[in-house]
Amino acid sequence: MSRKIFHFLAATVFSFGLIFLVSGCHSMGGSGGKTYHAGPFTMNLPHEFKAVPASATNSYVGAFQSPGVYLEFDYGIAANNFEDWPQATEFEMVTVDEKEARIGTVGRGFQPGYNFSTQIAFRDTGGSPLTITAACKTSADCARAKEIFRSVKFKPTSRE
Repeated sequence: MSRKIFHFLAATVFSFGLIFLVSGCHSMGGSGGKTYHAGPFTMNLPHEFKAVPASATNSYVGAFQSPGVYLEFDYGIAANNFEDWPQATEFEMVTVDEKEARIGTVGRGFQPGYNFSTQIAFRDTGGSPLTITAACKTSADCARAKEIFRSVKFKPTSRE
């Protein structure tokens, strides 16, 4: 009988540990969303953003989708720096978590079904370059994506 109790307790502890480990990747953000922990940085995502598959060979990437926005990040040497964006792109320089970045927005969708695109490009992160790109259905969706961009927080590196 005690062996069954031991196995039950071990399975329970394992299950709770697994739940804790998985939920550690997504915790509550300060604005009623969730904080996505992406290794070298975090960003706050509204609850309706769900993780979707993404892959790359030379970078750490991730992607999320909501009803109006498809958002992806690229942390690595292949991170886009607007070199292939159209001339009609409107740019602004911003400071996010004490890091200089460039945001570009254009009335052109780079993904099927989206009418707008916006991107933030960090070059000096203390590590690899980071780009977060959002395909948006409306300009209001782009404004929401920019709120996510501004929520980025970088983890300290040994070079800082």
